[in-house]
Amino acid sequence: MKLTSLTLVSALITSAIAQSAPFKIDFKVRRGSSRNDLTPADEDSSPRFVKRDGSFEMVMTNQQTFYMANLKIGSNEDENDVLVDTGSSDLWVMSHDLNCVSVLNSRRFAQTFDHTTGAKYKLPLNKRDAGASLKPSKTSEDKEVVDAQNKLFGTYSTVYITEGGSLPSGSPFIGTGDSGSNTCTSYGSFNTGNSDTFRENDTYPFLIEYADNTHAIGVWGYDNVIINNVTVRDLSFAIANETSSDVGVLGIGLPGLEVTSQYGYIYANLPIKLAQEGIINRAIYSLYLDTADAETGSILFGAIDHAKYEGDLVTLNMMRTYSQISYPVRIQVPVSDITYSGSNGDSETVLSSTTGVVLDTGSTLSYVFSDTLRLLGQALDGSYSSSVGAYVVDCNLKSSSNTLDINFGGNKTIQVPISDLVLQYTRSQCILGVLQQSSSSSYMLFGDNILRSAYIVYDIEDYQVSLAQVVYTDKESIEIIGADGISNTTGTGSASDSLSGSSSSSTSSSTTSSRSRGAAAPGPISGLSSSVQGLFLSLLAWVYFMV
Repeated sequence: MKLTSLTLVSALITSAIAQSAPFKIDFKVRRGSSRNDLTPADEDSSPRFVKRDGSFEMVMTNQQTFYMANLKIGSNEDENDVLVDTGSSDLWVMSHDLNCVSVLNSRRFAQTFDHTTGAKYKLPLNKRDAGASLKPSKTSEDKEVVDAQNKLFGTYSTVYITEGGSLPSGSPFIGTGDSGSNTCTSYGSFNTGNSDTFRENDTYPFLIEYADNTHAIGVWGYDNVIINNVTVRDLSFAIANETSSDVGVLGIGLPGLEVTSQYGYIYANLPIKLAQEGIINRAIYSLYLDTADAETGSILFGAIDHAKYEGDLVTLNMMRTYSQISYPVRIQVPVSDITYSGSNGDSETVLSSTTGVVLDTGSTLSYVFSDTLRLLGQALDGSYSSSVGAYVVDCNLKSSSNTLDINFGGNKTIQVPISDLVLQYTRSQCILGVLQQSSSSSYMLFGDNILRSAYIVYDIEDYQVSLAQVVYTDKESIEIIGADGISNTTGTGSASDSLSGSSSSSTSSSTTSSRSRGAAAPGPISGLSSSVQGLFLSLLAWVYFMV
């Protein structure tokens, strides 16, 4: 009897500790000219940048960067590497027997949302995070054509809304020609027939397309997904049976950007599901991208690593992208001003009025409006090249200490090294990795080359973003976030903690495990939340009297 009681208590304690442990996704960095041209896991992943101009290919350093996490799906635990993306909100993976097709080169799909208010609006497809899905319509008169920017180098393509709710075989909207083999399953696939726990939804089909012209078409379902040995039960996701991409996507953005929202339905994507299942206390996560040449990075769900930033986190409310919707759809925050600061003390303002900016890990480069780009290019003594679609700048900037100082919401300035924004173009020429945002867009966009300079906490429940200046370090000071949100906003990191190497994983630093700033030496339960500590002590007392 007592042995049984002890076993039960042990299980309860183990469960309590598991519920309080930070849920962490470690992702690997892969680089390629597009999502269907990534470096294989066994090849060199050093930065490059590819620009194709007709039949001439110019290879440059620092090509597009993608962050990949490993998932095990279903009772068969099929492994899939997926791209982690804050700019989209859906998880989708490859079917084991899908059809790999060529990339769509010209025609794109626009996404139309229906809401209970009866209002309809169309997402401007000027960013790869503007996931697209077909909106069924009753007549062919519902066809519409809009222009959308191809984000890579400022070119434009045409978007079509079709009258059908699906893409039939032979549709002109599907790229013709097979990729030659199922190379699009090289990063894993999911065999639904081999999973006893998979259930397919009887809903509209899944269709999404990105600004690099890759797309995926498939079905919706739900199954158990294992991430870092943690099982997320009955997670909703899509299984692609046709795609022009080589890798699936783990979208962790706002629910309002889920492709199902066009049908008036929002589901619990990964951050929300983690909170619903009690794996974390709140739908909140913090992002650490590490240095520009790092091979890894990490996302902490339900926790903050205070060692990864200095100063105080400042919290900003996300902005509403569309007046028709009462809540934010994208992770968009206000930027009050941007200043270029030289090492000699000189500075030039390149943005002086508050502008909405989307924060998106799915974009390697950053995109600002033409006036801001022109002023920044001039401040760098650069010259605009129409053939490249970017400013050509002095390569000495790659080793300079100059910074781009970005003031978020009038309350927090993040210093971005100019060296992180300069890309090697040829042996003797460099370009600025900040490009022009479409004039039709209502927001600018910060990609990885800016976001890596900040430690960012995304609160999906309260539509808030908290950020501070990043510290590149192996040290850890992780605090579990309670149901009420962030309580401690003070970083324990400092510039002296920053690693001198190119990657935070290159040299092991002394790692701390304190869960709160200024805590005493950690005891056996010091890493737990106060409520779990109380449960732990109560259970120990109960065991004492039972025994």
